[in-house]
Amino acid sequence: MDQKELGLRLREARRQAGLTQNQAAAALGVTYQAVSNYERGKCRVEAGTLKQLCILYRISPVTLLESPEWDESRRATYASAATDADKLALFEMWGVPQDMAEEYQLLQEQQKAAASVGSGLNAEEDALLSLFRNIPQENRNLVLNMVEAALKSQGLLP
Repeated sequence: MDQKELGLRLREARRQAGLTQNQAAAALGVTYQAVSNYERGKCRVEAGTLKQLCILYRISPVTLLESPEWDESRRATYASAATDADKLALFEMWGVPQDMAEEYQLLQEQQKAAASVGSGLNAEEDALLSLFRNIPQENRNLVLNMVEAALKSQGLLP
């Protein structure tokens, strides 16, 4: 497992524990930036720190480090994902099963290549799109309908 995958799992474990990065940092005696760097895979998590995180998040190291298994429902959701970015978001949310590691790696490489070209979005648009991609696929139309209705009610859409 690479640092980025471990970071994603740590972030999910922290969220499941109901803690903010600031709270986790305070409990560990580090800065919130250190916790953020662990979760983004930007720095290596030492064994002692990993042990402390597992205790803090009430998760066993085995559970944290084992390769996740996706059931049929998750695989169907993945197969129906509209974009590669959506697929990557699912990997980030659910982890990377061993049998899909190569596909995950390929998607990451494609995303890096696309990012280097530039999306043409400003920071606010990029942030909005990133948030939208975290919405489960089955709820996206609901969100789009709500935004459309709000804009229509303000006379911003016909």
